[in-house]
Amino acid sequence: MNCRNAIGSDFDSKNARESILEVDGSVPSERPGVRTGRDRSLWLNLARILFSIVLLWILLRTVALSELVQFLAEGVRRWPFLVVAFALPALGVLVSALRWRVLLAAHGLSISIPRLAEAVLIGTYYNQFLPSTIGGDVVRSWWVTGGGSSRSGDKDRSESTLFNIAIVAVDRLMGIHGIFAMAFLAAVVSPSIGEKIPAIWGLLALMAAGIVAVGLLAYLPTRSVGRWFASHGALRKFREKAGTVYGALERYRKRKGHLMFAILLSMGLQVLLIAQYWALAAAFGIHVSIWSLAVIVPIVNLISLIPVAINGIGVRENALALLGAPIGLAPSGAIAVAWGFLFATFVYAIVGGVLHLRGRRLRAPIVASVPQAGSEHE
Repeated sequence: MNCRNAIGSDFDSKNARESILEVDGSVPSERPGVRTGRDRSLWLNLARILFSIVLLWILLRTVALSELVQFLAEGVRRWPFLVVAFALPALGVLVSALRWRVLLAAHGLSISIPRLAEAVLIGTYYNQFLPSTIGGDVVRSWWVTGGGSSRSGDKDRSESTLFNIAIVAVDRLMGIHGIFAMAFLAAVVSPSIGEKIPAIWGLLALMAAGIVAVGLLAYLPTRSVGRWFASHGALRKFREKAGTVYGALERYRKRKGHLMFAILLSMGLQVLLIAQYWALAAAFGIHVSIWSLAVIVPIVNLISLIPVAINGIGVRENALALLGAPIGLAPSGAIAVAWGFLFATFVYAIVGGVLHLRGRRLRAPIVASVPQAGSEHE
């Protein structure tokens, strides 16, 4: 089965570009400069792959291969811990879907948890196996919108896709809030970790500064900003897109309860992630305190999101080795745990790929009640 009929008869690569990359309905191949953009993306991803290889090479030079193999072999003997480590992400998918549903509910929209979970898995597939094409967050927005469904016109479909991208951006932001909250809480509960890793407090302060900066932007009068954005010269052609985005964001200023619940769910996700790292460490015979992991794992997770390497490969291993050294996590153990985490993620990405190939697209596009900046829609 080729990529043109990978997810259904009415979806092909051209339609994907129209629905996902070009929310105004234009076809990228018909515009000048698209080839240049693709070439730039190709070179950027090649650079990221090279960076991952260099980081791994630097770290592996400090590790005895026999020691790494011994850790991995230990996982076979302690397979129940591996089962737990590979099962926990399934709960994470459900919690992610619930958080997304809460954010959609702030707009009066309702989609079932199974459908949202399906979209989360498909987004994971794109993030892991197709990092150079379409971002996973954008794909899951398109998937929920209904993509190529003929029930809505091109304008409604593209507007709906952009609207959902804005909601997914808020979803990702709530995830970052949860990362900081969990790391800070763990550091306060277990202050000895701060004594072992003094840099933790600096990293937490940096994370807090970033969250405060984003929070201040979020509390700007979005309606006024949207009008300003749409009324200045060359920006005027983005009037409708700006209106859709700001309309989606403005609702959350009056739905703080939804945001707080989303942050709590994000903290729950971090608890599952910490438990997964602990289970992997236990499987490989590595004895580390779960409270220590509660401090460093959220930070490692955040660092691995920096788009300088493919899927965080190389960055995750080095960050875990650096921050884990003071708590007794050897570089070889850090590599084993990081690779176990990566393999588990690949397993769920494959599940997302299967769903993608089966073409179980969502048939109920969200095109109703898409608020515009300056509208009276509350």
